[in-house]
This record gives sequence, C-alpha cells and structure tokens, in this order.
Amino acid sequence: MQKVRTPVLIQRLPARFNAGQVRAIMQELQPFLKADRPRVVFDLSQVEEMDAASVDMLLQCMSDASKRDGDVKLASPSVRAMVILELTQLDRLFEIFESPEEASASFGGPFTASQTEDLLLGFPSASLGHLEAEQA
Repeated sequence: MQKVRTPVLIQRLPARFNAGQVRAIMQELQPFLKADRPRVVFDLSQVEEMDAASVDMLLQCMSDASKRDGDVKLASPSVRAMVILELTQLDRLFEIFESPEEASASFGGPFTASQTEDLLLGFPSASLGHLEAEQA
C-alpha cells in the first residue's frame, strides 16, 4: 500500500514583507495550513524589509502547522532578513536552510530540481491547486 504524503509548499516572500502583504499571503496559505500535516518552506531570499506583522505571521504559521502535526521552515534568508530573525530570536525557533531545496529535502524528500519548481509558489502566486502529493 502506498502512502501519500502532504506536499511541501515553498512560498517565496516579497521584498517588502510587511503588514500590507501579510493579509494576502495568509489568505493564500490558509487552505494549505488547514490540511493534515502541512509542510511549508518560506523562501526569504528576496526579503529586504520585515515588520512586526511579518514576524507575527511567521509565528502564526508555525503555530497553525504545529497544531496539525506539520512544520514550517525558512530558507535562503537575505542579510537583512537574517538580522531581523536574529533580533527577534526567530532563528532559534525555526530551522533555517541555505536553499528552498534543502529545506524541502529535510521534510523527507528528496526533491529533484524539477519537482521543486512544480511546488514553488511566489508572491503573488498561482493557486495552491498546483501542488502534487509526493508518493512515499
């Protein structure tokens, strides 16, 4: 019997990751976070600005995922994003990886580059319907 695992969602965050963006991102993520065992990677490579609302969103996503036996990981933080993560001590709460592919693989992948591209969502992104379940 094959077991279907929840896909890993890679969400690329915008350069200006602030209160103005948080609402739209959360609306997009909610269906995925309500699934059983959500697995999310936030790609912070483009982030140049973060505020309290963005920090709160990361914590909320972690909380929502944990309640459903899932996890949230961070990838490729820019220098500015890393400073904020360190100042807020989020770097102690989240696993942080050098690339989205490494973060995805840490969930039990491994994913090939083409599979990761299929799962990669940017902001604004396509609907979550493009996600494909990985076969165990």
